[in-house]
Amino acid sequence: MKVTRILVVHRQRVVGETIARRLEAEDELLVVGVATSNGTALSRAETLGPDVVIVQVDHSQEYAATELLELLVSRDPRIKVIAILDEDDPELASRVIRAGADGVMTTDDAIDNLITAVLTVAQGHAWVLPRLLGGVLREFRLSRPAPNEYDQRLELLTAREREVLQRMVSGWDHATIARDLVVSVNTVRTHSQRILSKLEVHSGLEAVSVVRQSKSGRASSLDADARA
Repeated sequence: MKVTRILVVHRQRVVGETIARRLEAEDELLVVGVATSNGTALSRAETLGPDVVIVQVDHSQEYAATELLELLVSRDPRIKVIAILDEDDPELASRVIRAGADGVMTTDDAIDNLITAVLTVAQGHAWVLPRLLGGVLREFRLSRPAPNEYDQRLELLTAREREVLQRMVSGWDHATIARDLVVSVNTVRTHSQRILSKLEVHSGLEAVSVVRQSKSGRASSLDADARA
């Protein structure tokens, strides 16, 4: 059984430690640390090697929190991030996704939802609180650039990168993609990092959004281009 390593980042240590204790009650989860500041979070992310980082994000500290998200994913793209918002706010949810969050929750959600979110993002998938999802999608539609800009970004991908992205759109995790393409998981991670860079996004969710909002708007078109 693979154990998911977790770093909890919360300004209130008591709350962070409470979250940590509940998560550690699950056999599949191991909390490797609790941090109360950006500096400590970055240091522990580097030394402890978490698979998932849970970050508190509230309006009063939004800039610092989104900066932390960007630094975490830029320093180690393998890290998955879950943002816990202080309220239901689709606009804030959209901003943290753009900053690099793979999952979005709020502070009043049950711990069971957090466990589900951790396990989901650890497998390479995105997780957004269902009641926020509609508003998040509307925010992305309203703020998207011209469709041809997406197509121009997709044209930068190599044939192999298109194959990887097509499978990301289908919801496959890195291990499944590796088996299907008969390559190593590290090779898939390298391709994924290059895809994010070329598409100018910070997360797999945003990469999928680029495909969905391109002129073709279909994962099948990527597959066809890859075979061409």
